[in-house]
Amino acid sequence: MKPYSTILDFKTGVIKSFKEDARVKLSVLMEFFNDREAVDQILSSGQDPIIYEYFEHSQHEVERSDKLRCYNDVSG
Repeated sequence: MKPYSTILDFKTGVIKSFKEDARVKLSVLMEFFNDREAVDQILSSGQDPIIYEYFEHSQHEVERSDKLRCYNDVSG
């Protein structure tokens, strides 16, 4: 395997050369929130805010390889 590098912006939490990104919204995670009434109120108002997003930089599959993944809490 050849070495590789990527740039991680510590201010934004974004990997500059990410290969996959995802934004996870409230509607996907609603069952994990304790205040279900508040979740229903937000979703019924037409909002579906992003709770977190991630950026992933994976490498070639080799024994004991891991993915580099950074999560951003965008819930405020």
